[in-house]
Amino acid sequence: MHVAIPDNLVGDHSVTLSEFEQGWVSSSFGTTAEADALFKAIDTDNDGRITASHDLNARFTSLDINRELKTC
Repeated sequence: MHVAIPDNLVGDHSVTLSEFEQGWVSSSFGTTAEADALFKAIDTDNDGRITASHDLNARFTSLDINRELKTC
C-alpha cells in the first residue's frame, strides 16, 4: 500500500542546527550544548545540515566494520 504524502509535509529531507536543538531540548533528551555537540559530530560534511544521503551514510559507513553495508 502506498500513501501519498503532501509536499508541504515532506520537508527538505535535512535538519538544521536550530531544528535539531529545538527537537532535542523539547523532547528532554538534553541541553542545547549537548545538541550542538552531537549535531557537529553528525554533520560530517560541515554544511550546517544533517542529511541522510551525506551525513548519515558517511557515519554508517565509518561504523560498518566488516563492510557488508547492511542495516540489519
